[in-house]
Amino acid sequence: MKIWILLIFRIAPSIEKYLENLDKRISKIALNAFGVTVNQYDEILALSMKKAKITNLRIMYNRLEDELTGEEYFMLQQYAQGETGDQISKSLDIKLSLTYKRLYKAIKKAELALLRAGFDEQRMEKDYLPFSFVSGAINVLKAKTRMK
Repeated sequence: MKIWILLIFRIAPSIEKYLENLDKRISKIALNAFGVTVNQYDEILALSMKKAKITNLRIMYNRLEDELTGEEYFMLQQYAQGETGDQISKSLDIKLSLTYKRLYKAIKKAELALLRAGFDEQRMEKDYLPFSFVSGAINVLKAKTRMK
């Protein structure tokens, strides 16, 4: 689940943009007076399902924001955006080993929060891996964290 926690923090700043783009696409299809109604309905339904899943990512992020302490939130945010443990430890003015211990603890706490909300690794893979922006971010995070 570590990779999914980091993914949520990595893509959180872009979620609103994705949702706005989906809304625009849905409106464009809905307002097309010359489209085939059944096809329009199918496209709108598919886009609405995508929107619901992306909205769930935003809800997960908000839940993590509420569950984590300020330091835990900061550490996960920085780590997910590409900061190294050394950079985080310097910004918090703590030892590197303590940084990694706290980062590990924050990840475990975040995992628990998502599990309580019904999001486990299998569900995350099934629901979100098909999105290209998610799979791209996952590949970047896997390279950074040396995960397979």
